[in-house]
Amino acid sequence: MKRWLLLAVLLIGLALIVNLYVGGGPVELLETARDAAVAAGWQPDRMKMTGYDYSEGFFGFGGSAEVKYSGAGKTIHIELYRPVNVMGWQVVGVREVPAARK
Repeated sequence: MKRWLLLAVLLIGLALIVNLYVGGGPVELLETARDAAVAAGWQPDRMKMTGYDYSEGFFGFGGSAEVKYSGAGKTIHIELYRPVNVMGWQVVGVREVPAARK
């Protein structure tokens, strides 16, 4: 019985550690956001990324992010979510707003 418990604890611990370190960082996040902007009708050569903010979540669970692109007098905000690090980013919201005047 103790062996099964030890094996279960080791497997769960290993899964948590793998989930914490696997994920690709912001590269996959930015590629997914760029694809979403292009799908929303933005021209790749006419948009400029103006910022992004992301959180990997606790132990790699529940990551969230927002990426902003600007161009043609407006800004697009793309919201993304990743339930666990071993899965890809999912677009959960896209909204366009007029660009801030300087």
